[in-house]
Amino acid sequence: MFERGTGQYFRSDDEVIRAKVVTLRGNGFTSESIGPRKLPYLLLVSLENMISGTIYTIVVSRSGTEYGCVLAGVASNNPCGDIARYNLTTLTPGESRVAVFMVAPGKYRIELFKDNAPSGIPSQEVEVFQDTVLRITLPEPSLPAKAPLRIDSALSDSTTVVLQQQSGSIYIPYMISLGNNSEPLRNIRIEISILACSGLSGCDVSTSVNIVSRLTPGESYFSGFTIRVTDDTSDDSKRFGGLIGYRIRIVEAIGEFTQKKYSSSDMDFAEIQRYIFVCRLNATNYALICKPA
Repeated sequence: MFERGTGQYFRSDDEVIRAKVVTLRGNGFTSESIGPRKLPYLLLVSLENMISGTIYTIVVSRSGTEYGCVLAGVASNNPCGDIARYNLTTLTPGESRVAVFMVAPGKYRIELFKDNAPSGIPSQEVEVFQDTVLRITLPEPSLPAKAPLRIDSALSDSTTVVLQQQSGSIYIPYMISLGNNSEPLRNIRIEISILACSGLSGCDVSTSVNIVSRLTPGESYFSGFTIRVTDDTSDDSKRFGGLIGYRIRIVEAIGEFTQKKYSSSDMDFAEIQRYIFVCRLNATNYALICKPA
């Protein structure tokens, strides 16, 4: 057993000892090597039904006895002590994780915290004289009514671009992100459509659909569409550039666990609309003209 203040048994934190007991009949029993960094038993705390993106902290402390010593994990640069903490997280709601502690024989209190705040789960006490497993079952996580899937773009509304020649390409970046409280989503379909093409000869997209195969809670995905613009008026004096309006929308996604088909209305923020002013440089007087024809 380890008593408070292990210095009376060990000259250094790295030292190990073996205890030997001899019975009245002369039989000898020798323990395994033990020390402040090598404790004899494992205390496993299994946490079930975790919420994705949440930090759970399991705290194990010596309780109501002069004996005991605890260490988080199976290897540490620190010696065991009166208290140890172990953090658990998951990307998938409803999953289980296990916190591992090394302990000496003794009585311990196990407490659970959620994002550094009390979890509402009562603390428990266990006496450890062998490898011990403790299971903590959290309430079944519930999914929100709308999938926390959002779309955004680095381009602000009314962005201005300069067309150097009669045609050019404009790259439209976007980002979709999935919140923590969600199941993973598969086959996420993103589409772009041209809402306006004023004053220009043509506004065409090379690819109008992108498919994201899988997105896990807390993950983001970056991509973009390319709009091909033409403004081939032969008279330089009539080249006024133009205005492009576009929409990027998340059309649908499939829930990995529920197999639910989410439509745009089932998502937090599934659509963005932006406008781009296309300017032309007048080859005669080098004036920059940005008004749509």
